[in-house]
Amino acid sequence: MVDSAYHVNVVSTGTVVSACGSQEVIATRNRAAVFTPNEYHVLRRCSPGAAQIALKIDRRSLDAELDGLLGRPPSAPLRFALDFDLGSPAGRSWLALVNLLLADADTPTSLLAHDAVLGHVERSLLTGLLIAQQHNYTDELSRTQPPARPRTVRRVVDLIQAHPDRQYTLGELARVAGVSARRLQESFREHVGVPPITYLRDTRLERIHAELRAGADSVSDVAHRWGFTHLGRFASSYRKRFGVHPSQTLRNGGV
Repeated sequence: MVDSAYHVNVVSTGTVVSACGSQEVIATRNRAAVFTPNEYHVLRRCSPGAAQIALKIDRRSLDAELDGLLGRPPSAPLRFALDFDLGSPAGRSWLALVNLLLADADTPTSLLAHDAVLGHVERSLLTGLLIAQQHNYTDELSRTQPPARPRTVRRVVDLIQAHPDRQYTLGELARVAGVSARRLQESFREHVGVPPITYLRDTRLERIHAELRAGADSVSDVAHRWGFTHLGRFASSYRKRFGVHPSQTLRNGGV
């Protein structure tokens, strides 16, 4: 069949043999199939009892994320390799995002029931796919580039300082700077000392620290309001930055 969306088929049990154009892959729990739009693709055979999760990804959304990562419009249509190694470090991380969506998306009390959180996870899924899976722009995304001018860094710094509560992806910050994601990261390391996403996290931690010292209602409420959805990771990051647990800051207040 031919489809105008990207598809990622993740096998949960058994094996599935898939083909797209001249490529073929035997998909397993550690190997997914990524189908490119407007190319004929087919599921040739499945082992008995085989099952898979089929993710359909809007073409315009993924192409826009690629635009942001490159810092310019793509010169040719995005085309993925069919074989996606989910056993690699990047592949495992991407699969963990998929499993998070599957586990919590239909739970009314989950954080993913909030549009802002769900949107952030979905955008991270797109960015992660572009970084983890091979395609015709992989070399350009990973190529070392000269650092961006400080002006481009200031644009992102100003945005983060003005609205640190918003959920940003690396691609979105790169679009604000007007450069590729790789170039933005290198420039941030040179001029700020940390990558942009780390700078965003640290800015949020500073705001949380100030609120806790002022006497916030609870640690969890403040953490969620500033974009931390995993309280365990938040507490660990806070402790590394300030040397104490956030609850200690809340108890001690301005002391």
